[in-house]
Amino acid sequence: MLSRVEYEITHLEFKNSFLRVNRACLLGEWSTKQWNCHGWDSHRFASQLERCKGKQVKVVECSSSEYGSSKCRCLTFGEFLAYAFEETNRDNLLYLKDWHFFQDFPDIDLYSTLELFKCDWLNDYLLFNGEEDYRFLYFGVKDSWTPLHADVFRSHSWSANIFGSKLWYLLPPGSEKLVTDLPADIRNSEILMAKAIKVVQRAGETIFVPSNWFHQVHNLELTASINHNWFNGSNIDLVFDFLVEELNCVKKEIEQLEQEMDNFQDHCFFLLKVNSGMNFSQLNRILQFVLTSDKYDADETGKAERILYEIERLNLK
Repeated sequence: MLSRVEYEITHLEFKNSFLRVNRACLLGEWSTKQWNCHGWDSHRFASQLERCKGKQVKVVECSSSEYGSSKCRCLTFGEFLAYAFEETNRDNLLYLKDWHFFQDFPDIDLYSTLELFKCDWLNDYLLFNGEEDYRFLYFGVKDSWTPLHADVFRSHSWSANIFGSKLWYLLPPGSEKLVTDLPADIRNSEILMAKAIKVVQRAGETIFVPSNWFHQVHNLELTASINHNWFNGSNIDLVFDFLVEELNCVKKEIEQLEQEMDNFQDHCFFLLKVNSGMNFSQLNRILQFVLTSDKYDADETGKAERILYEIERLNLK
């Protein structure tokens, strides 16, 4: 059963009860009460984002989803809005995902990050350097969904519904190893369904999905949400371990080319970035940023120093 937090808690309580033990939870409507978009319905959402209609956005064809991949197409936001509000049966379900809305329209103030999630090495670094971040707007019609997956480079994530509701299937870490091949749809595996935590997230509620929790998500109605991927001292070990494991997989995959290739290690680092979204060079820069910032406490910087030492020791830069 997923822990529900129906009252406002302090950052220290959240850190001790959830972050440090890598435990998922659902935060009540108090978590979004201060947001400018709190209480919006879909029509208010559309009217407030009227001037965004010409923006090109990426939408996913849910019916084509396979584990690890989905077909995508580009529409304007206005075209997707028209599709979303159509009163018709849909042969192909489309889902607007991973929209960097807050970089595209920084002057539209929908929300502010909850204090519990503000220690965010990843987005702090990316925003400071003007790089593409991991703050997203999602908008999906009823029955659109996201197949079973774990988040990018095993980051934490949080997701808050502006309006609508979602059904989540959450797998505690390690459950995914019970099957040889992960299905795109968890409902096709009796073994995984027996381990899954099933929870409905309503409008205004926020779900915290920690590192290494595989999950599958279904929109039960027209739904918009704000999502962040992030990491800090609580999960940097898991991010580092994932990247090491992925690098070893890359090396094994192309080991037959090692003798023929100049700079074999550099090619492996490049493929790691392509496959996983990050390599050790970027991670090294993020950790150096943490050490030079006055935003983080000694506990956080100490963990950054330890991973930097491991990167140096293993010659991973």
